Amino acid sequence: MKTMNAVNDSYIGQIRVQYGSDTLIAPGVRIIIRDHAGKILLVKRTATNKWEIPAGSVETDESILEAARHEVFDITGLSVGQLKPFAYYSDPVYQLECEGGEKVQQYIMAFITEDYSGELLKSTEGISDMGFYFLNNLPEIADAHIETIHDLFRYQGAIILK
Repeated sequence: MKTMNAVNDSYIGQIRVQYGSDTLIAPGVRIIIRDHAGKILLVKRTATNKWEIPAGSVETDESILEAARHEVFDITGLSVGQLKPFAYYSDPVYQLECEGGEKVQQYIMAFITEDYSGELLKSTEGISDMGFYFLNNLPEIADAHIETIHDLFRYQGAIILK
């Protein structure tokens, strides 16, 4: 089980207050942004000190595409255009354990895009660094995010379901 920081202002944080430590189900997104040279964008989470693909939760009154776009912008300062889904993760193995021991089973849609604009920020709240990396020179990446990168290379037109 993975560990994450609880975000009290998020939808999940608000639901957590109501339902205590019961396992919650949460929709989420991961977005692989690839530049013209084939490098992928990674962000370094302050809480885990590990590199990840930009990712986050779907909030109320938001579609999964809106969530992907807002997470990328909030985390990186970049705006994304066309997003192509390539994998969907819903197996109970994709459960996170928060700092207080609460559990969240994630349902995650992974997207790929090369359609982005804007200026990449140096850091944002919860992110200490970010940058584009060649696949043969990746820093230490969270396990679930390595799996998503591998799944992108397995993708052959039909969404990968796990």
